[in-house]
Amino acid sequence: MTLDLTIMDDVRDEVARAGILVQIGFQRRFDAGYEAARDAVASGAVGRILVMRAATHDPVSPPAEYIAASGGIFADLHIHDFDAVRFVSGEEITEVYADGAALAVDGRARRCRRLGRRSAPVGRRARDPLRDPPRPARLRRAPRGSAVR
Repeated sequence: MTLDLTIMDDVRDEVARAGILVQIGFQRRFDAGYEAARDAVASGAVGRILVMRAATHDPVSPPAEYIAASGGIFADLHIHDFDAVRFVSGEEITEVYADGAALAVDGRARRCRRLGRRSAPVGRRARDPLRDPPRPARLRRAPRGSAVR
């Protein structure tokens, strides 16, 4: 939508005047695969989470014009994956470590994040713009199985 708080205030005020309901952001919570993974974790069906991995892979990089005006990869893309880890695990992210390198063609970079959660299991978040086709997020390892989306 926007990273400008003044614009968001205007949108909020207009929605209030119109008397309508609007939901913005974190839509992945409503995907059946994410709901099933959350249910499997919450019910204990997969046991304690040992490792979670979220990976987003674009089949093509966005145009330079989009990148120049965007909020950056964290605000535009990774925020949704961070929220998905929170949603599925039921825990807050307590730590983020990020690194990356512009090793790819056309200025596309590989990035990797390590996420710490309250109960200490590690979550990993990666983006590889050269991967084709895109792959979804996965709950990778738990004592009694895995929930895969």
